Amino acid sequence: MRPIRLLVTIPAAVLLAAGCGEDTTAGSGSPASTSSASASASSSGSGVAALSADEILKKATAALKAAGSVRIKGEGRSGTERFAIDLRYSDANSTGTLGVNGQTIELRKIGQTVYLKGSREFWKGTGGESAAELLTGKWLKTPLTDKRFSGLSELTDLEEAADGILDPDGALSKSGEKTVNGVPCVGLVSSGKDGGTLWVATTGEPYPVRIEPGAGSGEQGALDFTDYGEKVTVEAPPADLVVDVSKLPGGN
Repeated sequence: MRPIRLLVTIPAAVLLAAGCGEDTTAGSGSPASTSSASASASSSGSGVAALSADEILKKATAALKAAGSVRIKGEGRSGTERFAIDLRYSDANSTGTLGVNGQTIELRKIGQTVYLKGSREFWKGTGGESAAELLTGKWLKTPLTDKRFSGLSELTDLEEAADGILDPDGALSKSGEKTVNGVPCVGLVSSGKDGGTLWVATTGEPYPVRIEPGAGSGEQGALDFTDYGEKVTVEAPPADLVVDVSKLPGGN
């Protein structure tokens, strides 16, 4: 599994792209709010633990995509890069925050449109004084088709996020079973250089519950998958607080 490195790289690319060419600890979630996988779980196992590692991953990926809504939250570190993520997905929309090295952006995705909001320091650091003057207190609106923000599509769209986050970087094997965030799970370990363990629910739907980096990966942190099935309403920011990406220097 490669979530920590992936989720450091994508937010960092987003932060840099915002300039448009101009000048840890584990993620937490209490068992009560961790995953409706536990709430909907039957008292007996689903049988998923008896499958091969590859079959379990296939079912977990399909379950995540079909869930419709989920929260992905965590903090971590890869080398000198620190990241934090707290995103809620609901159908074709998502909302939440991304952060790298103390710089945080608010994010809302509605269909194929993304809105980003950062502090004055963030905009100045990524786009210079002119970007800070234009965007402080405002939301930058951009289509997912804008290549400068292409990483957003992999992170803010649930189907693409499922493929990216759950993509192993090596052969998979099962690592045994344990309870994670109150949910009985089976572990899938990747043999790749990034390593990592994906914990998949063994009761109810085979939802991903947590991903932890491998001990030898040099990464720290975790991602928790919670609030399955809890719908979230995502609304566009007020029109007077929105700046279209085309208004930026070098915009289309």
